[in-house]
Amino acid sequence: MEKDLDQQILNMSNKIQWSLGETFFRVKKLKELMDNNPAITDQVKVSLLALLNSLEEISSLYRHDIAQKIRDQIKR
Repeated sequence: MEKDLDQQILNMSNKIQWSLGETFFRVKKLKELMDNNPAITDQVKVSLLALLNSLEEISSLYRHDIAQKIRDQIKR
């Protein structure tokens, strides 16, 4: 039973990590598309850049701190 719970925790942790990476990739792609569209105002571009930077920080925190701690504790 504990092994099943451990596997569920690891699976969920991996899914969160994947979804953060996927979101970061898609926002980055959206920013690139918007940068090439003169109809998009600079204010929107700046806001999207702030979102991109925030996602990068959150992803890094999760991947290098939270997810790593989860893996370390599950392996015990």
